[in-house]
Amino acid sequence: MLFQAIALIPYSDGRLQSKTTLEYYIENETILVGKIIDTSEIENNHTLYNVSIERFIKNPQESKIIQVIGSGTINGTNTSIDKIFTTEDRVLLFLNTNDGKNIISPYSVNADTFDIDSDFILPPMRLYNAGIQIDDIVCKDSLILAIKNSNGYPVCVKENSISKLKSLNWLR
Repeated sequence: MLFQAIALIPYSDGRLQSKTTLEYYIENETILVGKIIDTSEIENNHTLYNVSIERFIKNPQESKIIQVIGSGTINGTNTSIDKIFTTEDRVLLFLNTNDGKNIISPYSVNADTFDIDSDFILPPMRLYNAGIQIDDIVCKDSLILAIKNSNGYPVCVKENSISKLKSLNWLR
C-alpha cells in the first residue's frame, strides 16, 4: 500500500487534493520520520519544533535532532492547512528550506500508525527515473543502497550479499 497523505492545493473553498508518494519525493527537499521533543511559539503565528530523527527518507543527514518551523500555533489563529503538532507526536515531515531554515510543508502528517517501509519507501529505480539523486535515495530498513557496476543504477540489496555481489563484479 502506498501512502496517500493530503496535500495543499490553493483552492479558495479549502478543498485538498491527494498526491502520490512519488510526488512527495519530487516536491520536497527532505523527508523524515521523527518525534516532536519540544515546541515553542515564535513570531508571525509560527511554531518552532525540535524533532528527534527516527529516519530520513529523502536527503539523509547525520543529524539526530533537527529544528523545523511550521505555520500556526497551539494557542494562535490557525488556518485549515496549518499542521499543529505537540510534544511526543510521531510525525512524517516534508521539508523545504527558506533562508537556511527547515520549513514544514502543509501536507506533513502525524505518523503514529505509519510503517515507513511498507507505506512510503519506493524502489530505487523508480526514484532514480523520476530524477531523485542517488544520494537522496533510502532503502527499506533491511536493505543497503548500492550501485550496479554495469550501468551505475541504484539497487537495494541485503547487507550479507554485498561482498558476494562485489566479487562477481555486479556492484561497485
